[in-house]
Amino acid sequence: MNAATHRWNIAIATASLGLALCTQSAPAGVSDLTAFLQRAEKMAQINRALRVDVRVTRDDGSHDTALILADPARSLAFVAVRSDGFRALAPLEWKTGISVAKDGATPVTLGADDPLGALGLRATDLFPPWAHDYTTAFISDETPHEKTVTVYGTKTIPYSLFVMTFDKERLVPTLTKYYRERLNNLVRLRKDESFVMTGARPRPQKVTITDYVENSTTSYDLLWSEVAILPAALFDDKGFATAEVPWPDGGTPTN
Repeated sequence: MNAATHRWNIAIATASLGLALCTQSAPAGVSDLTAFLQRAEKMAQINRALRVDVRVTRDDGSHDTALILADPARSLAFVAVRSDGFRALAPLEWKTGISVAKDGATPVTLGADDPLGALGLRATDLFPPWAHDYTTAFISDETPHEKTVTVYGTKTIPYSLFVMTFDKERLVPTLTKYYRERLNNLVRLRKDESFVMTGARPRPQKVTITDYVENSTTSYDLLWSEVAILPAALFDDKGFATAEVPWPDGGTPTN
């Protein structure tokens, strides 16, 4: 074997070894990201009965209040909005719920991504809507404290893409971008801040949502508390529209 042939054989062996190492390491990288997203998904889920008192500040300067009671056992959240009397049994997953436009009205179907009356939030804001197949997810940016991940939606949901920046220590998204139909069609942006531990999970005390379709920005101040018992009447699909709402001041909705 001459020197040229020997060098050629070494080059081929080195390239083959490098390809083999890349092939072996790729699944580990995908697995690491999948594991990260699965842990973040669990952190974003509501795992205990919770009460959320909500104060709304709209970009036109108006304010509102709302109440959310979340029941993971039923995979439902009862939502009541003070200003317009809107109520809903909103799903804590990609399913349908029911809502009424005002107290005592006939319930109608509520989609998981439909606005919750004047509150403006959606059921998708109460659970991780990006929790799908992670095999095509990839990291688009990373720092010592944050990881930005792109996750593709599926045909069963109205979003084609989610781009999320996670707090790596808390495993919670601090910024979520929602894309619809096209990969460059950003329709919604959510920012989460000031986390507090409630129900063994970090929950944001402030959420700001920019809706590019409606050209609006709304801020939500959230007061979280864990509750031992949830009023059964508020989760009854035949009685939630007229059941008494436990507002913090004991008052009734005002229009």
